[in-house]
Amino acid sequence: MIKWLYGTSIKGYGFLLHLAAFFGNEKARKWIDGRKAWSNALLKAITPNTSWIWFHCASLGEFEQGRPLMEAYRKKYPDKKLLLTFFSPSGYEIRKNYPGADHVCYLPLDTAANAEKFLDIVQPEKVFFIKYEFWFNLLEAAVQRNIPVYLVAAIFRPGQWFLQPYAKHLASTLKKVTRFFVQDEGSKKILLDNGIQNVTLAGDTRFDRVIQIAENFSDINGIREWKGDNFLIVAGSTWLADEELLLDAFVQQSHSVKLILVPHETDESHLLQLKRLLEKKGLLQTAVFFSEQALPFDVSSSILIVDTIGLLSRLYRYADMAHIGGGFGVGIHNSLEAAVYGIPLSWGPNYRKFREANGLLEVGAAKAVSKSSTLSDYITGLRSNPEIRKQKGELAKAFVYQHHGASELILEYV
Repeated sequence: MIKWLYGTSIKGYGFLLHLAAFFGNEKARKWIDGRKAWSNALLKAITPNTSWIWFHCASLGEFEQGRPLMEAYRKKYPDKKLLLTFFSPSGYEIRKNYPGADHVCYLPLDTAANAEKFLDIVQPEKVFFIKYEFWFNLLEAAVQRNIPVYLVAAIFRPGQWFLQPYAKHLASTLKKVTRFFVQDEGSKKILLDNGIQNVTLAGDTRFDRVIQIAENFSDINGIREWKGDNFLIVAGSTWLADEELLLDAFVQQSHSVKLILVPHETDESHLLQLKRLLEKKGLLQTAVFFSEQALPFDVSSSILIVDTIGLLSRLYRYADMAHIGGGFGVGIHNSLEAAVYGIPLSWGPNYRKFREANGLLEVGAAKAVSKSSTLSDYITGLRSNPEIRKQKGELAKAFVYQHHGASELILEYV
């Protein structure tokens, strides 16, 4: 029964996406268009008599988590072909030309027929699913074919539906997964309590990825000169609530503070909202947009809005402090990208389900804020006491380096 319900819900999800695309939803349209004639495209890309290793990521964040393992695998086994699939357009559109994979494409909708056809074409030697990806038709088809399946950087929480008594069939499929590499003890305990023994506590591969980025840093032309001797706050993956908080705190500061805003969404609608907010706060005249700047940047401006993608992880390198967006919504974005550079952090109140955020708070490297006055006081304290700022930054960097090594552990096991 549960298998039938799962299959029905998957088909229903596909129908809703077609409906959303019909009514003009751009993301849904990309999702649909990217999967048209998927099997024909895959047949052209998959070379016969070749060993393919398949990595699947839901979106961009999961890609960054899986990337250290993919690149380590490529280095160790250069004769293997790597297939990279995405579920979401926000991951595929940005990484469709990723040179570390031999082919990048969308994952077809997880119907039983699609799962069989996909595996018939690819015939992967091994499968790696990153973090949250539990596509049960694909999982079941793979384990039935005795293909090793690994779930990497996995997190489990009490109450997840596929671990409930009514979903015993799905849980039995999980028991056949070759290995779960989980991020924390809590996830390991949940699996063991549900009779799933094939589990290793490996940690989070994102630590490896941010260290990799930091140690291969390349300069962004114009940023260092634009910053000058000012105290620089880099706010990454921000939403409107973050931006309002930051701008209110910015107004409360005296001179010699600059702000780089990197919105999570850079579509025309959000940038228009941000312009209106800047105008409302009386800050529009001092703000410039990255895409409109020619070198050298206008150093008289105090706010730089980065309306292009792919720069955030390097921009943190110039910051004296970072604010991580998302804390007024479903949860904060990647705090490790900033922490690796040894700077203090802040974020909104919705952070508790993120293990790394709790860890950074516990060591004293970050502060959760819900009011602009609290954020302004935090900024003032960091500005007025460079030693405190340095200490917090060192704690942040040490936290990241203490937790690296998951990719190496996983690769050694595999």
